[in-house]
Amino acid sequence: MAVSMAVSMAVSMAVYMAVSMAVAVMGGAVASRPTQLLWRPLQLRVAQVTGYTGTPPPTGALPPTGVSPPTGALPITEEYFSKNQRLGRPLSPHLSIYKPQLTSVLSISHRATGVLLSSLLSGFGIGMLVLPASYPYYVALLSQAHYGAAVVFTVKFCMAFPFLFHAFNGVRHLAWDLGYGFTLRTLYKSGYGVTALALLSALAVASY
Repeated sequence: MAVSMAVSMAVSMAVYMAVSMAVAVMGGAVASRPTQLLWRPLQLRVAQVTGYTGTPPPTGALPPTGVSPPTGALPITEEYFSKNQRLGRPLSPHLSIYKPQLTSVLSISHRATGVLLSSLLSGFGIGMLVLPASYPYYVALLSQAHYGAAVVFTVKFCMAFPFLFHAFNGVRHLAWDLGYGFTLRTLYKSGYGVTALALLSALAVASY
């Protein structure tokens, strides 16, 4: 397999370089449409195997007389947005037309909770380094504030749910990494299960 690939790459490179040199010597005079039809597959094959693009294609070469290249010349590459603009294709309206689904909502929520948890942990660590007192001092200060039970429960739930949801949904992502759970039915069952498990666990933690 390796020998065959090496031979194919060497032959493609040799032919490609020979054609490139011929085009350069002839000043682009061979840049006709039949030549382009032969040139493009060869260049794409070489680029696919080796990543080597070589000299510019004959479409951009001007003959010594200054005559423009043939109108039938095929471009090798064209940027995605430039092509769509040239063809007059409309821009997709993106999220404005899509109905929210459980899969998309959980995917966005997983990323949002990850960013939230990272920000909170980083802020907490930096805060403990900057603030004058130590962590136990602030814990005792909050304990002496005597907030109402509803306030304490709400705060604890809001702190527990993002962590638990991200943890449980992370296990779901690990199962996907192993190749399991990609059927539509399983996706929805695991999604509802993760959400319910995170809610129940957060309620239990907040009630403790």
